[in-house]
Amino acid sequence: MTPMKNRGHGEALRVLAPPREHGAYGVWLASIGYGLASLREPDPLLLSLGLAASLLVLFSLDYVRVARLSGYSPLVIGLVSLLYLPLVVSRVPLSLALVAVALVLLFVTLSSRSLTNIAGAGLIGASGGFVLLSGRVTDPLALFFPIAYNILATSQAQMRVTGPRPPSLVSEALGALAVVFFALHFWSSDWGVFVAVLLLGDVLSRYLLRLGGAYDKLGLKKYGVMEFLRTVAVQVLVGLLIR
Repeated sequence: MTPMKNRGHGEALRVLAPPREHGAYGVWLASIGYGLASLREPDPLLLSLGLAASLLVLFSLDYVRVARLSGYSPLVIGLVSLLYLPLVVSRVPLSLALVAVALVLLFVTLSSRSLTNIAGAGLIGASGGFVLLSGRVTDPLALFFPIAYNILATSQAQMRVTGPRPPSLVSEALGALAVVFFALHFWSSDWGVFVAVLLLGDVLSRYLLRLGGAYDKLGLKKYGVMEFLRTVAVQVLVGLLIR
């Protein structure tokens, strides 16, 4: 379907289409990979619904960010909600906090143009939490790790394109603090020392590379490939280590 025009380019914008921002694939794959890697005793139906909802989020993200609450956007949001509903209901009360965070991220994605990419990446990260929620959850806080990491990674990616603007700097700092929190939180898991070293080293290296100008010296394509591999590798490895 092509119900509306992208005013910036004069192109028809489809409701379901591959995201134009290539970074969306990386944060989606990393989030789902994390959820699957750390998943325990999944319910097949709930897992299938969660994966279907995450795909719908990914392929409707461009349309929803442009349409906001016009056109078919409310219908898309409603379909995603219906797919997640059995998962949410069956996992109350654990699911309620994740739903609340996802709704806040959705609101920011729809209302703030300066943060729409960053909040959208966090929203994709919530998909990883819902995947993890389809199984036996031993650590409720683990549901939120992909959200935090995606916000950090996407904040830096946005700064690589637009420069260090205040909204990106604030979200980068909040994302970094959240990832450091998870590094300390996961310390108590079986492989917690490795997780802590991995995440603390990752946050430190991200700041050193950005502040040292290394990111600026990379072409956008090379930076995008590096960030894709890094985001996926870190999240999947963390998922495997905390399982």
